[in-house]
Amino acid sequence: MMPLIQYLLIAFESFGLIYFFDSFFDADPKIKKGILYLVCYAEIIAAISATSLAFPNYGDIVKSILIVILLILDCVCFYHAGLMTAVFFSGVNYILLFYADCVVVNISGLQDSSVNHVVWVGLKVVWLGLLVFIRKKVPHIKRYLQNNKVSWARFTWLPVFSGFVGIYFYYTFLSDFKPSLFYSFISLGLLGLNVISLLFIQDQLLKEEKLQQFKMQNQKNQNQLQIFHDMRSLTERQGKMLHDYKKQLVTVQGLIESGDTASAVKLTQELTKSISVEMSEVNTGHPVVNAVLNQEYRIAKGMGIGMIFSITEADKIRLRDEDIVVVLGNLLDNAIHECERIVESGKDAVIQIKMAYMDGEMIITIQNPVYEPVDIENGEVVGKQKDGHGIGLANVRETVEKYDGSFAISCDENGFTAVVVI
Repeated sequence: MMPLIQYLLIAFESFGLIYFFDSFFDADPKIKKGILYLVCYAEIIAAISATSLAFPNYGDIVKSILIVILLILDCVCFYHAGLMTAVFFSGVNYILLFYADCVVVNISGLQDSSVNHVVWVGLKVVWLGLLVFIRKKVPHIKRYLQNNKVSWARFTWLPVFSGFVGIYFYYTFLSDFKPSLFYSFISLGLLGLNVISLLFIQDQLLKEEKLQQFKMQNQKNQNQLQIFHDMRSLTERQGKMLHDYKKQLVTVQGLIESGDTASAVKLTQELTKSISVEMSEVNTGHPVVNAVLNQEYRIAKGMGIGMIFSITEADKIRLRDEDIVVVLGNLLDNAIHECERIVESGKDAVIQIKMAYMDGEMIITIQNPVYEPVDIENGEVVGKQKDGHGIGLANVRETVEKYDGSFAISCDENGFTAVVVI
């Protein structure tokens, strides 16, 4: 029969273990939170009772392994988690608890005294505080788990390493119930290692995500450059067609005068169709600006999004061709992305593009309505909607700074505004 204080400590442990899972996974909505606590509480008591009877000499180690297995099953059954993910987080979950217990055991031993009871309760409170710290410091891991884009098999070294070290030191120090200050420091160090490793894993995943975004953005820029080259070829074809347009009209006139009206009508229809397909909607006097604006205009038009242009002296822009694509392409992509949400809600959306050359500076302003305002701190979009603008704006800022220009963004209920000055 376990003492009453142990039932209280197990209640703390059950709450903490479930709290850890909640920090990383979404629970099955059909399962009430209280049920999870009760299941975990009953499992720990059953594991302790069974292993103490069946394995009196190795009860603690077998108990720990059994609890980890039960946590894996709980994670798979009650949360949206794959098997490998459940193995990793269940291992880390219990290891944090195991090493926290080892710190106290190796300082005060296992004596059943009121002082030790207070120490154990205090330890559980500190351990819960550590779990709160972890939840606040590694919030992005849950996002990666929700997207299911990460293979956690490569991180299994963490619970495996910590587990083997724990077993080794258990047999070295704790099996004879001889407290050791040295092992207490080792336990504290391994506890810190697991927390730091979670921070490292999050940092690694963020770096990988950013690298992938940059690769995608680079590919997008390359595609936009290809569109520019295609549009430049289109412009050249337009020039040739307009040059020959007079000759085509003379031919039509000759067919009419000769009485061959059928051929004249057919030639006119083909000429009109060819011109309507080849003509660009926007002509600013700068081929690259034309290419980007026409491409974005056609995308927006296909989505039911309007665009208003006010452009003067675009030929004086001093950005390199690929940098024009980066700046205008990203700003307009973001604007179209936001307007798409507005159109889907049943409202009208219009993007305003202004380019003007004043006092030796090219000023580019793009304004668009917003579905809901975003928060901006230190010139960057923050909060839940960061992914809506995110890396595209970072590329714009980096490009503008190469020319010693300035880039500013603002957002309110009236809309999102981006201003580039070069």
